[in-house]
Amino acid sequence: MTAKLVYDGGDDLYIPEEMGVPTPTQMQGTVLERLIELSGRICYDSLSAPTARGSVEYHKHLLDVKHYSVHEHAHFTLELDINSQRNLSTELILAGLLSLFVNMPDVFVRVRYPSMFVTLNLRHILEFSSYPNALVSDDGSFNVELRQEWEISIGSLLKLRLPLILEDRNNPQLGRLVKIVPPAVPQESFVSMFLRFSRVASHEMVRHRGNMSQRSGRYVDESQSEFFDHPLYLQWTGNQRQTGDVCKNALAENAKAVYDGAVRSLQDFAVSKGIDKATARKQARSAARFYLPHGLATEMIFTASVTHWRHIFKMRINAAADAEIRITMAQALGEMKKSRYAKYFEDMTLVPSPDGLGEVLA
Repeated sequence: MTAKLVYDGGDDLYIPEEMGVPTPTQMQGTVLERLIELSGRICYDSLSAPTARGSVEYHKHLLDVKHYSVHEHAHFTLELDINSQRNLSTELILAGLLSLFVNMPDVFVRVRYPSMFVTLNLRHILEFSSYPNALVSDDGSFNVELRQEWEISIGSLLKLRLPLILEDRNNPQLGRLVKIVPPAVPQESFVSMFLRFSRVASHEMVRHRGNMSQRSGRYVDESQSEFFDHPLYLQWTGNQRQTGDVCKNALAENAKAVYDGAVRSLQDFAVSKGIDKATARKQARSAARFYLPHGLATEMIFTASVTHWRHIFKMRINAAADAEIRITMAQALGEMKKSRYAKYFEDMTLVPSPDGLGEVLA
């Protein structure tokens, strides 16, 4: 079980050694583009694959297949000027912008006149036009032109941070409408963490609804993957090591044998029905993973705000939490205290857990 800091909003990105070593054409571009690429490659286990696409082609592929979930890891805080919008009233502009951004999921908005500060992720920008048009003019009609002006302004500004992803946009108003500013409060400060644990623990992390990119059992061959032991199991087998290992190893070997056989048989069956080999392989792995234990190792990049991480730690580094996720989140807290947002976690200290499995918050 492992937790490692990947990105904390600075200029550097850490690549976990568990993911492999990038090829010379991979992990190119700005730090946010590299974060997005890393998050995508953890899904497909393709970081060190010699035949995998380079960065330029990879970003184009993500956009082509609309794999926008990995773009959710890149966050921005924008300062919007609500006092210089043509001849519309300040109240109307403020109400219109609030109506627009609050209709987007996972957006944080604060207002400090004459500015509005909006924290959102790249997926919001890519899907901007799909959200409800909430800007209205004085006559009560939707002001499509003004909305498009905001969209182009934001997209043009972010192009400077994401040149491999966003298209060039001609915008003479750039700078008047919007600018990128550093995060000022915990809700605007985001941290990405590499997590490696069992599928059981990953199911629990899903409930926290952060921005997640997880290893795909549909695309990745799991025949050689590791199985994790639960901490309570290891504690119990302390004096029964031989018996415990025999049971565990028999389960793991049987599961892998079933998986391997199912993948081969189901792939051949799909091909016999006229399905192309690549699709047949994905379908076979997708079906065969049904027979792998929940203890199967998995990996994910999990991104959340400082406020969100504090809530996760309070819930999971707790005597009532499952021991596996408790131990992993205690590691994550240690990593967080090395980040640029360490001051927000100074009050969180650890003491031994009452059950002897890891630590809990004091």
